[in-house]
Amino acid sequence: MEKKNKEKKIVFSEKIDDSISGFALVITFIVVGIFLLFNKGYFGNEAVAIIIQWLFIIIGCLGFSTEISKMNKNRGIKGIDNLITGIVLIVVWATIYYFIKYWIGNVIGFFILIIGLYGGCKGMIEIGYSIMEISKTHRKEEKNKLNVIKEVILMLSEIAGISLIVVQILQIIKII
Repeated sequence: MEKKNKEKKIVFSEKIDDSISGFALVITFIVVGIFLLFNKGYFGNEAVAIIIQWLFIIIGCLGFSTEISKMNKNRGIKGIDNLITGIVLIVVWATIYYFIKYWIGNVIGFFILIIGLYGGCKGMIEIGYSIMEISKTHRKEEKNKLNVIKEVILMLSEIAGISLIVVQILQIIKII
């Protein structure tokens, strides 16, 4: 008797496949932005390369926050996506403020700062409220406080991860 060797195929669910595609796109945007950071003459014009580079880095970071928020739908803590988007926009404002010393940079940066602060504050309030609601639910259900602590640690690790990316990008461009 011969045993038929069947190849096992790995099949992803649609949700997993979407997440993989989303993170791959995010990484692509960030890598292209960093590539242009070191190759400013790539398009033959340094100004064009800088604009495209920042566009790719910003879209990559915002995409990262979107993918993180998709992963957090099953968890109780809400607001991480708003907080991350707020942080990214505040970094964009700081970059504009640092590099563009003309009034037009301040005008554009002002609106980005307002939106970033709003997103960051809204995210922090949503996170705080979510933690309060989770702890109330767990108290009613008499569950272990470990679940609340686990949720908070996961949320903090996600915030630390995006913060590390932002700090590294700022160090690469020698802002900090």
